[in-house]
Amino acid sequence: MRALTLLDFLSRLPFNPFRIDRTTFGVIGASMGGQFTYYINGVDERVKAAVAIAVAGDWRELLSYKGAWLYHGLYFYTRDGVPSGQDALNTIANVCTDPTLDTFLDYFDPISYAPLLTILGTHDQYFSLPAINTTYDRVASAGTNPRFIKRLLLTANGKHGVIDGDDLLPTIRALSQTIQNWFN
Repeated sequence: MRALTLLDFLSRLPFNPFRIDRTTFGVIGASMGGQFTYYINGVDERVKAAVAIAVAGDWRELLSYKGAWLYHGLYFYTRDGVPSGQDALNTIANVCTDPTLDTFLDYFDPISYAPLLTILGTHDQYFSLPAINTTYDRVASAGTNPRFIKRLLLTANGKHGVIDGDDLLPTIRALSQTIQNWFN
């Protein structure tokens, strides 16, 4: 948001020396940057187009997928919930009653924010296909606001970096063209 504020300021300089069009701001981010792309698109009216790469929501369900980043980041490594089988305060487990988990998910799960274009690999190590499908369905329910048009692009065999390692250059070209077309 600070970058948008700076660009907005620069566009208002006399004669707009950088030729910035503040009516067409777009954002793009991958992985955690994709997560923040969801957020800024959901809360900042200056954003007119957004592309989130290698990120999906539905983190409440993602907690249960052992390959998912959230499972490892919150469930497995938080205190000793998995090794001991105990569900202590601040330990995230199947029966977790810690209210901080609900607060965290309410504010930080990208499924609460509607992206414009989401690009994911079909073999993403951190975001499972069920989470991707739920994110797509949730975005569909965002209503008729034109800012919340749902688009989901899956790259075949793409991992978390989205790119199919066996077909690097054509995949990058196709993604770049898709992103450019979206912003246009």
